[in-house]
Amino acid sequence: MEIWARLGIKLDVNNDEGAKILNGDEQALSNVLAGIKGDWRIDGEAYIPQPVVEGLKERYPDVLAGIGGTDVGFDLSSYCINRELSKQIHKDTDYGNIKPCGSKTKSKSALEHSR
Repeated sequence: MEIWARLGIKLDVNNDEGAKILNGDEQALSNVLAGIKGDWRIDGEAYIPQPVVEGLKERYPDVLAGIGGTDVGFDLSSYCINRELSKQIHKDTDYGNIKPCGSKTKSKSALEHSR
């Protein structure tokens, strides 16, 4: 099942890169997301929009029978998910490495946390 979701992020960039991004420069944004310039981290509103939920309910009625028909929101503010961790996750798919900010022990992943 593929689920489309909105994910809020913060970009840490210098003033020149920030100006480019605010002027709609997709290459400048791509450079930040790829780690070429600046950095990013998940920090903000994350949710699956209601129309996506409804479409998935229609497509998978047996699996999603008890799911409501509203936006599905997530609070990921306590998770330190940034470019470096994202690269590691995509490399080894060890989702257990996602830890709450400031934590020294392993915790459930944001994916498991949201279930």
